[in-house]
This record gives sequence, structure tokens and C-alpha cells, in this order.
Amino acid sequence: MKTWHEYYKDQNKVEILIKYSIKLPSRVDNFNVDDHPLHIRQDGGEIHINLHKKISQTLLNDIRNFFGAFLNGKELQEELVQKNPSRYVVGYISETLPRINKEILERKYKEGHVLLRNISQFDIYNVFIVDDKKEYHAILWPLPIPGFPEVNKFPNRLDVIFVRDLIDAMTEYFYFNLDECVRKVITSLENYFIYYNLKAPTNKGFWSKLLGIRKSKFKKLVNEYVTEKFYGFKDRDLKILRDNILFVYQIRNLIVHDKLRLKLDNLMFCKKAIGTLLYIYQSKFVYEDGKKDYIFAFDMQFKMIADMIIGLNLDHFEKAEKSTKQPEIINNSDELNRSIFASLKITDKQKNLARN
Repeated sequence: MKTWHEYYKDQNKVEILIKYSIKLPSRVDNFNVDDHPLHIRQDGGEIHINLHKKISQTLLNDIRNFFGAFLNGKELQEELVQKNPSRYVVGYISETLPRINKEILERKYKEGHVLLRNISQFDIYNVFIVDDKKEYHAILWPLPIPGFPEVNKFPNRLDVIFVRDLIDAMTEYFYFNLDECVRKVITSLENYFIYYNLKAPTNKGFWSKLLGIRKSKFKKLVNEYVTEKFYGFKDRDLKILRDNILFVYQIRNLIVHDKLRLKLDNLMFCKKAIGTLLYIYQSKFVYEDGKKDYIFAFDMQFKMIADMIIGLNLDHFEKAEKSTKQPEIINNSDELNRSIFASLKITDKQKNLARN
């Protein structure tokens, strides 16, 4: 088996066709799309997708070997199972889903299909590649998501509303329901404040009273309780959490009270919103209440599923390999925290994308 580095280093490229299907609950008028390299054809309640892609010969050979062993009933080598080359194909498929979901949503509202909804990697089936010899090779997808026994270790008393809202936000993320993901993130934090009976401080400042400056209750709660008094992190890092979640709150308000709808290329923004919430839930309230490990179990599950369904896109690895940016050297835990929180920060570019 070749590693991803060897796959993309192989300059012997071959064009393949990635084919997969999706079943729609409603029959739309016309779902035919020709936007090379992506082509979509509708057949009744199904859409069939063709994606043209160039991959390395070594990756194609490993896909052939993997499918050949499975087809002929041969036992798969453990190394072959661990380095399943199918996941690289899934990585290419993942990039097509925002475009397909955009087409679905346009038809949902224009044609009035109540049952139409966004699709995710879990809705894809009959995944094949057609190689340069016109031979078909099945991609083993969808993979069954394994159970997560870590969660089952904890008593039912840990199953509280703010954690349920967090779980719902994760689910909405995986199904590209980004507006609902943002709503659930903020609802989760609001219920967290309620659950721990955290009260917003009264406005006692002279100038604030004189000038009539008012802060929202939510902002007061964030500024009061996401502070060093309640965390083992420096204020340098907590400021990123506060800034992030207050911006997510702004976006939630624009979604609920205005006409904003997040475009489907805001996936990283929503992932950072969930990540911010998971760090906020590392407070002393959660630790003392015995919910830290319970919430961390969902954190691990979220990351595991995200890695599994997004797949590995060699195009991204190649860009990273060619980057001239020097790797960051971490010397201690404080520098590690600084690096982690810096990567969690919602960038100006991501903010502008969310607003638009």
C-alpha cells in the first residue's frame, strides 16, 4: 500500500470517472447539471452523479487490489483495511456535496417540495470508479459508523438539555443544515447558562447608565462567565472563545430575525462554532458537575465521524505540501494552547463569508 504522500508524488496520472447515486424523496422537474467535471442526471426519484477526476496510477492500482480481494472473497490484509484507498475517493465526493445541496434547495423552494432536504455522505450509495480501461471498481461506501461505547458509560443524569442541543448542532453540521447548526449552538449555550443558574450582572457603571449603554443579556453572560475565574486557560485564549461565540450569536440573530441564510461553503465556520462551544464546556461548572468526560466523549465522536465522512482529499494535501509556510515549533503547553486557540479563531474572511 502507498501512503497519501506517495499517491500524489506519483506523476503518472490517469483519468477516472467517479459514479454514485442519491435517492430523493420527491421527484423534481429537472435535475440535470452539466458543469464539467461534475455531471448530474435525473432518473425518476434518483439522481446519478459522474465526477471526472485525475488520480495517480498507484492509487488506482490499490483501489483495484482492494476491490479485487473483496470481489473474489479473499481475506483482506490488515494493512489494506487500515489504509483503505476508498477514502480518497470519498474525499473527492465530499467536495461535490455543497453544489448538489445548493441545487436541491433551489428546487425545494421554487417547486415547493416539502420533503426535499439536504443530503450528506450518508445518503450516497452505489459508489464506483470507472478506470481508463472502462472497468468498474466498487468503493466500499457508505461505511457503517461504529457504536461509541464511551457515551454508554455515563449515568442518565448527564443527559441534559444543553448537551442535547450540542449533539443536535453536530447532527445538523453533518447534514449541511448550517442555519440550524448555528441556532443549536446558541440555544445550547443559553440552556447551559440556565442549567447552572448563571445570572447576568447588573449594569452598575456610571457612564453606562448616564449614556444609556445597554448590553444584551447573552453578551453579559459570556463576558462574565467565559473568564479566567472559571477556566484553566489564559484570558488570551478565552478572548478568542468570547469573540467567536458572540459573532456566532450575531449570525444566529441575523438568521432568526433577518433574511440571512448561510451558504453551504460556511462549513468551517460552523465547525469552529461547535469547537468553540466544546471549549466553553470545559468550565469549572462542568468539571464540578461531573459532566466533563461525558461531553468530551461527544467531542471525540464528532471528530471521528468528521474525519471518516469527509475522507482524504489528495488535492488538499498537495497544496499543503507546496505551501511555503514554515511549520510552527511548539516548546511547551502554553505555546500549544496558543496555537490551538489561534486555529480555532473565526477569521475575518470566514466572518465576511458568513455575513454574505
